[in-house]
Amino acid sequence: MEEDYQEAEILSKLEDFFRKPVFVVVYNPHNERGIAENDERYIKWFIESVIKKRNIRDCTIILNGFGGDLKTAVLSSQILRENLNYYSCFVPSVIGSSLIYLALQANKLILGEKSILTQIDPIFEYKGETLRAIKNLSNIDAEIRSKSQKIINYNMEILKKILKKGKLIDKKCFSKQNEINQSELERIIHLFMGKEFHESGLKINDLKNLKINIRIEDKEIVKLANELIKKCREELFEMSDHNRWMIFTKEGGYFFE
Repeated sequence: MEEDYQEAEILSKLEDFFRKPVFVVVYNPHNERGIAENDERYIKWFIESVIKKRNIRDCTIILNGFGGDLKTAVLSSQILRENLNYYSCFVPSVIGSSLIYLALQANKLILGEKSILTQIDPIFEYKGETLRAIKNLSNIDAEIRSKSQKIINYNMEILKKILKKGKLIDKKCFSKQNEINQSELERIIHLFMGKEFHESGLKINDLKNLKINIRIEDKEIVKLANELIKKCREELFEMSDHNRWMIFTKEGGYFFE
């Protein structure tokens, strides 16, 4: 029979394995708005109350779930990048949409064999219909084409800035002016924005085609991380239906409405 470890025990095992602090960021699975507007305040609290107090400059952050508000996700990723010398983003199962920006700011992306990163391409509402911008750049409706182009341009500029500031992309992909090579940028955009559906996932083989710093983790470590995520979500929901986020540290779980 398998042992039923509690959250703190699992986290301790993961910290022993990675030889650095490990944190888990999850939100209520019954309230999957993801990173909604103003949720960056939780990341700010995390930096001020945990990272700075413990003088942490290097850690592993376990992420799971789907995205939400683009500006909030970008701001949250910038806060992490500016306050940590080095951080790895461990995705044992799935992250999606704008939550991926937190991973793109990392120094290293740690994955399991079955990990999935869904599309980050923007969607918008038009006359009651939800449309993917990248799939409507040639729409016969001029207004839809215009909206799609503006949204894509905006997101591409954000993506370029994040990739430029981040550490995930191989230095060989940058020019002497620290601009990412156009060919590599196009490949990233195609993989992260251009698949058939918004929910389409990038898997290991997709990511291996990019010049990014990734590591495929051992199955047992992935299993431990997924078990920790599961337990954190269960506790988050049991505490209160209104709780939105839980940030789990070795001191315990911190809950936010």
